[in-house]
This record gives sequence, structure tokens and C-alpha cells, in this order.
Amino acid sequence: MSGSAARVDQSTLTGLLSAKSPDDVYDRVVDACLDRLGADRCVISLATGDGLEPVAVSDDGATVEDLRDQPGWDYQSLAVRDGDSYLVGDLADGGSTTGRPTGGDGESPSDATRSVLSVPIDGVGVVFATATDPMAFSESDREWLEAVALYVGSSLTRFRSPEPIYTAPASSGSSTRCEPTEEDAEAPVALEDLDERLSFVLDATDSVLWTVNVSARTLRLFGPVERIVGLDRDTEYPLSEFVDGFVHPDDRERLVEQLQEVATEQRDSVELEYRLEPADSDESRWFRNRSGLLEDEKTTLIGLSTDVNGHVSREQRIKRLQQRTTRLIGAQSQTQIANVAVNAAEDALTLPLAGIHLRDGDVLEPTAVNERVWEVIGEVPSYRAHDDDPIDTFVWETYGRGRPAVVEDTAEHDQLSEATNVRSVIIYPLDDYGVFVASGREPDAFDSVDVALGEVLSMGIVAALERTEQEDRLREQAQALERKNERLEEFTSIVSHDLRNPLNVALGRVEYVRNDYDDDHLATAQQALERMASIIEETLALARQGHSVSDREPVSVPEIAHRCWQTVQTASATLETAFEGAFTVLADRERLAHVLENLITNAVEHGGENVTVRIGPLTEEPGFYVEDDGPGIPETERSDVFETGYTTAQDGTGFGLSLVRDIVTAHGWTITATTGSNGGARFEITGVERS
Repeated sequence: MSGSAARVDQSTLTGLLSAKSPDDVYDRVVDACLDRLGADRCVISLATGDGLEPVAVSDDGATVEDLRDQPGWDYQSLAVRDGDSYLVGDLADGGSTTGRPTGGDGESPSDATRSVLSVPIDGVGVVFATATDPMAFSESDREWLEAVALYVGSSLTRFRSPEPIYTAPASSGSSTRCEPTEEDAEAPVALEDLDERLSFVLDATDSVLWTVNVSARTLRLFGPVERIVGLDRDTEYPLSEFVDGFVHPDDRERLVEQLQEVATEQRDSVELEYRLEPADSDESRWFRNRSGLLEDEKTTLIGLSTDVNGHVSREQRIKRLQQRTTRLIGAQSQTQIANVAVNAAEDALTLPLAGIHLRDGDVLEPTAVNERVWEVIGEVPSYRAHDDDPIDTFVWETYGRGRPAVVEDTAEHDQLSEATNVRSVIIYPLDDYGVFVASGREPDAFDSVDVALGEVLSMGIVAALERTEQEDRLREQAQALERKNERLEEFTSIVSHDLRNPLNVALGRVEYVRNDYDDDHLATAQQALERMASIIEETLALARQGHSVSDREPVSVPEIAHRCWQTVQTASATLETAFEGAFTVLADRERLAHVLENLITNAVEHGGENVTVRIGPLTEEPGFYVEDDGPGIPETERSDVFETGYTTAQDGTGFGLSLVRDIVTAHGWTITATTGSNGGARFEITGVERS
């Protein structure tokens, strides 16, 4: 059987390593097959002088006769005979497969078994999995089971397994036990088996055993050296050559310093964590090292380096991700954010092929990609919403769903099979902004940590994009407000000087002439000029109020109401205040005075010279009211009275209540018009903060 490229998960390897008996090995393999492959049945059969005999079967109550009557059973013998695995996609289709040999002997279709996966255990037996669904097992399942079978063979050499005899099914855990007929006596471990067992342990734990000749400064490596480092095992290398070629530059000094201290007898061990850089990979891996000098010879340092990349690398990646996220906060544009993000994907998350595509209408345009994307893909694509291209369709579907899509192998994906330059893909939607795409050149390039940290990064990208969008919007609003203020300043300057000064001259001349010669025409002219002066003053007051109040102080409403009554022309009107004791609010004193002056003026103008004006506190919520006993405001007009220019008086400007509304709003209060207690107009100001 050919070697497998698939890796067996750590938990399965650890389980095989810690098995205490052959039965334990069988149980763990059966459990792993059911869990990993989703098989309906798993059988382990061992080779005997009379052929294959089952030693374990998943617990479904089947007898040996039942099993042998099942279609596809002969694929066990075929696998052992040929020394190769068989993957049968559908027994009902004459043994159609998705991979290598099928046997093709045309077994009869069956409703019970449709798919078969049969993998030989070299020199021992076979692992046999079946399923009732057609095409239940994939090529990657075959590779995984082939890798498991290799470890099963190594595990069983640790035990002396007598010939099995299958007995009646007995309930003992997840599989039916095939009990041996003689006692399973302890067997001594042969010396030739020790190296195989040690290799199994080192491979299962991703560890490298090494020795350093301190005086000769040479190094020997044992275990899965070729897979982990890319060197031949049990070969002597110059120590300096290994350190310079395979140890991460940031870790060399610490390692060399401890080795030097061993050579000068300042210490007798080397203990540290460092990174190795395999010859065929751009990514480094963290190892934890423990070592010591041999007691009988002080020139040989023997040590064990165990892969702790999953633990240390995770911590390092999270730390680097936090640092890069800080840079996202400082980015000032979408392009800067995208560039920071793709660099973070490569540096912090080890996602070497990464790109940000932001939406522009119906196109997701590439905004930033890291350098390796150009090397691998060449021209970076845009993804179009209404394109027939399956890749474009898949990207837009993921964008629309708003959830990340993880594709372990594009070759087995319906829409991405044409993406021949990459084999693994993760697509993270960035809300309405676009997508963050990470790719790998190998299948299954991303683990769960990659996916999770990529999602954290994508959330940071969205937050940064939202911040810049809000800042752009605020900046535009500020610029618009600044332009508006400039125009307003220009307007007030014109009104204040260019109009008011000539008006004052004209009014003075009319008054002067009327002292010597008075008639109705001059009186009318003077009234018109005074009316114009009033409009100008109210217009300037309205323009200068602003939109917020920053400086507030405690102001007594009864006190300022009486002061305003003295400054307004009230004729024969009457003021009543309904406050019991002090009523103080936080307000801008002068602007609150403008509010009361305009409300009193409005009451006198519309209620008549003998109107009664009452000012008092509200009882149901913080605030106060100003009401009169005049004719009131029709309900249909109450929403219009605060509009600029609205007036029902013949000589009104329509600015008074508009000015009141602006000042009240600037304080953060609310004003409403309603009916007073005596049927007149009533204005209620709420949301007031008492002091």
C-alpha cells in the first residue's frame, strides 16, 4: 500500500499510543471510523492461516454469518491480497468508485450496503467500513484510513495477539469483542521492536529526539525528522549549519548561549522554547525542548523537542493580531484599512494569500491584496453580482448571507473547482462593505484557530470601516456647517451695516421733518421705517442664536419673567405668575429672556391690550408654561406657528415664535402649542433641567 499524505488527528494517535491491549486498539479504531467517516458499520479482521477472521465489529448485533452474507465483504480479501485499498462508491452500480481499484466483480445490489472502504493493515489484516448511502466515502476518507492503518500495525506489534475466534456477540462498549481462545499472556518486547515503538511515539507526539556531541559540535536527529524539518534522520550534521539553516533568527542567540554554557560546563541541560523553519515551508513551528547530559559521558547532550506550535503560536498570533488591530484604529481611509488588514492576515494570522474586496455598485473590487497573491494568482479578479462565473456567484452568495464560508478543498467544491491556483478558501463578509478573502495553495490549509482569528480580524475591519464612514460623514457635515455659518455671517453683516445704517438715516430724517411739518404721509412713512427696523433686529437675533447652548447658569423663571414684562410694550395687559416659591432652571439667561419676551409680545399682539398673561410650572413633567386668555390658536394651525415667516398679524414679522423654537431647541428642550385654561393660547416648554 502506498504511503498516505493525510494526517491523523492528535486525539486518535494519542488513543492508539495509550492502548493497553489489542482489544483496546480495536475499540479505538472502530470508534474513530464511526466518528470520522460517518460509517454505518466498521469491522477489523486479522489474517490467519484460514483467511481473514473478524476481531471487532461495531455493535449492531450482527453474527459472522450475517457479515459474510453482506455485499462487498470480499473487498477485505482483495485489499489484503493486493496490498492496496478499495473505495467503492456504489455496489448497486457494478462497483463504481471514486478512486483506485474497485474489484468490479458486479455484486448484487442491496438496500443494506451501498458504499465500501477497505484498507489493509500491512501484514496484519484489514480495516473495513460500510455505509447504506451511495458515494458515502471520499478520497480524503481513504487517505485518512490508510494513515490510521499504518499506526494500527505499529500499535499491534506491541502485543502478542493469538489467532482470533469470533464468538457470539457480547455487549462490551462500542464494538463487539472477538475473544481469543487462549490467555493473552504478557509478551516481552523484542529489541528490534523498540525502534519501531519509539518512532511511533515520536511521530504521534510530533517530537524529534536529538543528540549533540558537545566537543565535536555535531547533531543527530531521530523520529519524524523529514516530515517536520525536511532533513534525513539519523544523519550527522554540523551544529552551526543546523542552527543557521533551521532555527528562527530571533531564537538562535538564546539556543547558542545555552549550548555554549553546556560546552563550558556552566550547565548540564538545555531547556527553552524555540522555532524551527522547515526547509520546504515559509512558516516556522514552535518546539519545547528538554535535554540533559548523559551521566556516563559528559560530551553527549540528549534531548527531546516537542511541537507546541498550537499552543505558543496561538498566543503569539493573538498578540500580533491585537497589535495590528490597533493600527486599524489609526487608518484614515478605506484603502489604508484594507492594506493594514491584508498585512495583518499574513503577519499575525499566517493567512498568506489575503485580499479585501469592497463593493462598488454590483462589483466587489479588489482594494488591497498582499504580495503573494500577485505571485500565485497574477491578475487579481473583481467579483460581479450578475455574472455567470461560478466563482463570482459563490462570492456574492456568501456576501449576501452575511456568514463566513470555509472551503477545505476547492477541487471538491461545485462552484470553486475551476480555481486551480488555490485549494483552500475562507470568505468573510464585511457587512455591506464587501468581503475579506483568505486562500491557501494546499487543501485543508486552515485550522479552527485560523478561521476564528480571521473572523476577529474581519470584525475589526468592519468597525474601522464604520468609523471612517462616520468620520467622513461628520467631516462633510462640519464643512457644510462651516460654509453655512460663513454665509450667515455674511448675511448678518449685510443686514447689520448695509441695511440698518441707511434705514436709521432715513428714520432720523423723517422724525426731524415731522417736528416742523407733520401729516399722515410722514406718519405712515415713519411706521414703515420702524417696521423695517423691527424686522432687521429680529432677523439679526434669529441669525445669532446658534444651534446649541454651552454656558448655562441657574436662572429664576419668576424673576426673569417680571424683568421681561418691564421691557416689553404690554399696554394694559396683566401678568400673573403661578409659581409657589422658587423655580430655578439651568439656562442661558439672555436667551431665556428672549423666549419670554417673544411669548409675552405674541400674547399682547394677538390677545389684545387687556389680555392676561399667566406664567407657571407644569405639574406632570419638568417645565413651565406661558398662556393667555385671548382667542387662542386654531388646532389646525398649531404645527405652523413656529415656522419662520408665519404670522396672522397685519404688522407681524413671523420671526418671533421661530426664534423661540430655535432657542428652546438649542437648550435641548421642547415647546408645544396648545389651549390655555381660559381658552387662549398656551405654550408648554418641557425637558427643562431644574437647579
